[in-house]
Amino acid sequence: MAGPVAIKDFLESFFPTSCIPRYYLMVNLFKKGVSFKQTLEAMGKLDVYKLFIKEIKPFAPELHFIDSHAQGDKKNRYDFEIKADVSVYHESLDGPIPEGCNISNLDMHIKFKWHRFDNPFLAPSSNGDQVVFLGYSNTK
Repeated sequence: MAGPVAIKDFLESFFPTSCIPRYYLMVNLFKKGVSFKQTLEAMGKLDVYKLFIKEIKPFAPELHFIDSHAQGDKKNRYDFEIKADVSVYHESLDGPIPEGCNISNLDMHIKFKWHRFDNPFLAPSSNGDQVVFLGYSNTK
C-alpha cells in the first residue's frame, strides 16, 4: 500500500514526459495568457467554437475537431438528439469525417459550459447571477 504522493512525483513515476509523443513540441505551444486567448475573449457562443478548434488543433494534429453545435446526431438509439458543441474524431476513422455529431464514430465530445449554474461542482447562486466559472471573459 502506498501513502500520499505528490502529483509531480506520481506523474513522473506513472506517466513520464519521455513517454508522451511530441511532448517537448507541445510544451512550447502552450503558454499561459497566450494559448486559447482568442477563445477566452470571444463574445458569444457561436464565436467560440471555431476559435477553439483553431487554437486546439496544434495540440492534437491527429484529431479532427468539428463544430457540431448545430448538427446533432438524430440517428442514435435514444429518443433524443445528441448535440455536442465540438465533436472529436481520430484521423484513423474509416470513411469520411462526419460533418456534425455522429456518436457511432465519436472519439470524444466537448460541451462548453457558460454559466455558473452549469457547473455541477458549485451550488447554484441564489441571486440569479450568471457568471462564467472557467476563466475570465466578458461572456455572461
